[in-house]
Amino acid sequence: MDYLLGTLLGGASFVIAAYLVLRRPRTVRLHGPPSPSFLYGHMKQIVNSSNQADLFDGWVQTYGGVHEIRGPLGTRRLVVCDPRAMSHLFSLDSWKYCHPPTLQLSELVKLTGPGNLLVALGESHRRLRKIINPVFGPAALKSYAPVMYDCTHKVFAAWEQGLQGSTSDEILADVSEWFDIIGLAAFSTDFRSLDGEEGPVLRALSAIGHIQPSPLVTRILLLAQTFPMLLKLPLPRSALVSNLSDAMDLVSRGLTATAKVGDETHSSAFRVLFNADALSSTEISVQAKSILLAGFATTAIKWALLQLSMHPEQQDRLRAELSVFSSSDPSYDELNALPYLEAVVSESLRLHPIIDDASRMALEDNVLPLETPIRTAYGALTDKLLIRKGTVISVPLQFTNLSKSVWGDDAAEFRPERWLDDGKGLQSSVEQYPGYHHTMSFLDGPRTCLGKGFALIEMKIVLSLLIRKFVFAPLNGRETKYETAFFLGKHPKVAGEAGNTLPMRVRRVE
Repeated sequence: MDYLLGTLLGGASFVIAAYLVLRRPRTVRLHGPPSPSFLYGHMKQIVNSSNQADLFDGWVQTYGGVHEIRGPLGTRRLVVCDPRAMSHLFSLDSWKYCHPPTLQLSELVKLTGPGNLLVALGESHRRLRKIINPVFGPAALKSYAPVMYDCTHKVFAAWEQGLQGSTSDEILADVSEWFDIIGLAAFSTDFRSLDGEEGPVLRALSAIGHIQPSPLVTRILLLAQTFPMLLKLPLPRSALVSNLSDAMDLVSRGLTATAKVGDETHSSAFRVLFNADALSSTEISVQAKSILLAGFATTAIKWALLQLSMHPEQQDRLRAELSVFSSSDPSYDELNALPYLEAVVSESLRLHPIIDDASRMALEDNVLPLETPIRTAYGALTDKLLIRKGTVISVPLQFTNLSKSVWGDDAAEFRPERWLDDGKGLQSSVEQYPGYHHTMSFLDGPRTCLGKGFALIEMKIVLSLLIRKFVFAPLNGRETKYETAFFLGKHPKVAGEAGNTLPMRVRRVE
């Protein structure tokens, strides 16, 4: 099959390449690394890189903060690592730039239907965001806090019960299941994942998590960056995505039916959508499923617990800060006033952005200003670039969050202390960059992650209770190897283990 694919692509490559050259946007030519492959360009090199931060950092040092790389079949795309250019790009996001076709975007539309907030453009995006904003406003977040605590106490009780029945002083606990929080907090729907049950939605999510793309599928996905029509092929995970979509439709229909009979037990998220006169019934369903998906995709708690398990000194320091709450849970305001908890959350989010790349495509001609001038391929020094309509731009989050030139030689290390004392431990180069705490973990501008506040308070509540009560250690000690599974985000898993579970050794705090 691989040979057949290569033969077909080889036979068509000259015709396709000529077509692509003729239709290629005429953005000014820039310096960039030599392409290792005509078929895949730099895409395969980037995906297979064991350290994308160092790869992009090296290109920035050699070719400048904006340079060009090759996509499949010789197509050009710009890599933007210049802070001023990034700020400009994301400030115009959805008006002059949009998402290029990707697998994630294709699956997102299949799961929610067209018109969700994440793919809406311009005035449509502004309208939807205004309607949905109250779901994640300060008042709503405070109202979600008790439900988040209830969910976390359910985990605490289950682990306590396990420890009581254990012949040793520890248990193996899976710390990957946190779907109940978004379901209960935003929609008053209990998926019961914390009770060990697996309904239709969780079964569908689990099935997707177990599938690993074959080398052939991986090649197809790389080529789909230039030929989006390849995403319409019946890939192995396509049926699983459809199953998840069907399961989420059932949830959405149940929420709608309950709201129509006037049940006030539902918390504000669905009530806000249902009571929005500007939304049709179809739009209500699409946005509700989008919010649920965002909750399912949340990986921050898993990564934070993983890092704390691998760094017992930082785990102990966080536990010491939280020890003042020995008889009660910290309030919403108290959680936001704990400096080391804030530092742990910030550091975990910096090291583990949910995506590696925020690609955009120019909807019209635009001028991109630069912080640091660069030389074009023709030798001219410039502090701005004319971006032609159709140009694809890549913003590598591994560079913005993890490069040594921005964060220092310890960029890849989990060191929450860098955030203490109002970030006095940060390099001056960090402050040039946009985004939450100068990272792009939640992106920036009009498309800043709407659920940012929800994700932050969720992390703080879960960590504040579990770290007070339990000590976490890696499954196989400090030598435990981890890898990532991808579905709407990067999920950590123990290398070689099936599925998306993340088992850890858990014991009581002495």
